[in-house]
Amino acid sequence: MPIFLYKARDLQGVDHKGTIDTVDESRVAKVLSRKGLVVTSLVEKKDHGFTLFDDFFNRVPFSDLVVATRQLATMIESGLVLSEALDILVEQQSNPKLKKIFEEVSSDIKSGLDLASALKKHPNAFSPLFSSLIKSGEEAGNLDVVLTQMADNLC
Repeated sequence: MPIFLYKARDLQGVDHKGTIDTVDESRVAKVLSRKGLVVTSLVEKKDHGFTLFDDFFNRVPFSDLVVATRQLATMIESGLVLSEALDILVEQQSNPKLKKIFEEVSSDIKSGLDLASALKKHPNAFSPLFSSLIKSGEEAGNLDVVLTQMADNLC
């Protein structure tokens, strides 16, 4: 059974972290939710023992992801088309890794892929939970609301 490393926040705003061994990411979220925790980060632990180094060197800085999520939420809420909003994020992005990722996501969107699927192609930037929440926002037609809530909860 896989082991997941998680970071979560309780209703009082206190951060928690730990590990859970369960079948998949959605099960982790359910378990932590029952404990009154909201998942902010979730990564499956790798077998080779270099997980912390891999994550450190391959991940986009968390603060950059929070800012980009909030910017995207604001642009979508103001009525911009998703592809235009992503192009603006590319122009404004100072982090070269995130800029390249948003260029690829924008290209995928323009070729007909939905946002959640485009984000799943970049697991070092967007966790499976992040992509799943985006998918639910797209399906419900309230992507701007979901992005805003995610940015609020990621802080």
